[in-house]
Amino acid sequence: MHTISIWKRLLQPLSSIGIVLLFGGVALNAQKLGQRTVVPLPKIPLPSVVTAGQDHIVKRLNTKQQAFPIGSHEDEVTALAVAPGTQGTVVVSGDKAGVVTVWNAAFGRLIRTLQAHTKAVTALTLSPDGATIATVGGEGKLCLWSRNTGKKLQEVTLSNGEVSTLFFAQDGRTLFACLGSSLISWRVISLLNGARNLYIEKEQPL
Repeated sequence: MHTISIWKRLLQPLSSIGIVLLFGGVALNAQKLGQRTVVPLPKIPLPSVVTAGQDHIVKRLNTKQQAFPIGSHEDEVTALAVAPGTQGTVVVSGDKAGVVTVWNAAFGRLIRTLQAHTKAVTALTLSPDGATIATVGGEGKLCLWSRNTGKKLQEVTLSNGEVSTLFFAQDGRTLFACLGSSLISWRVISLLNGARNLYIEKEQPL
């Protein structure tokens, strides 16, 4: 009994860092045993919320749901995407007139404007590295664009049907589109000159 009580007194000062002891051994190496140390949680950025619609204005929402205008289109905004890994700094939007714009959301600055399609932009997305924009227009064209230069990298003609959803796989090697009642996928091949090409992979019913 005497031995157990001694161990209780020895372990009592360590109870406040017991979790760090078990799960954060590396952090504990910088601490002295017996100190009551508060280990701060890692700072994880909250996901950015961007919205737009019939008022033609692209807006950023904060955690209090207050809206801050980023910029505006001359026509109704029909598609919107945020560049991955930028905490909402780069926003791409498309409108009913086929215009695609690239914005710096943090400063509300227009970076680039593209007359991407002859009809409304029905869907758009960005590659996981943020370097390539994929857009689809109501005229049935799928286009790849360089985000940095605004140059068109490739154009693909789609079959009848409106694309409602467009997205890249997490590794950036496949691009998917929901076309009517089918899911189409393309292999994304990166070329030596930095360009990217699409090669049809498969089409399957949803």
